[in-house]
Amino acid sequence: MSAALAWAQGGPEIDSGPLDDLRLLGAPPAVVDALQARLSGLAATIPCEVWPSHWHALMVFLAMSTQWRVIAGLRSLIYQGLDYSSLPIIIEEYRDRPYAQPLAQLMPQLRTLEDCARKAMAD
Repeated sequence: MSAALAWAQGGPEIDSGPLDDLRLLGAPPAVVDALQARLSGLAATIPCEVWPSHWHALMVFLAMSTQWRVIAGLRSLIYQGLDYSSLPIIIEEYRDRPYAQPLAQLMPQLRTLEDCARKAMAD
């Protein structure tokens, strides 16, 4: 799930607690903003750990990352979920990889990644 969150948010989430503490202690906003920008830049370079048993689902998820069903809401885009009509093509592309899994194992993992990313993009 952390991989889907990192994808949806452009990197791992940053703990804002220390930044909030700096604000409470009266640090100048420019200093807090500069630190936040630096942490955001560092967070984008932090790798995400993926278990080997989840690698296939992540590769399929990333390959389908342009296949979101999106509707325009009044204030923002609403990500409904992945368009699974392209899934057979992606599955075929990754079928012979050493980490490939049967569809019965892949789909629950893919749906978990999709749900996690969809919730992150809704925030």
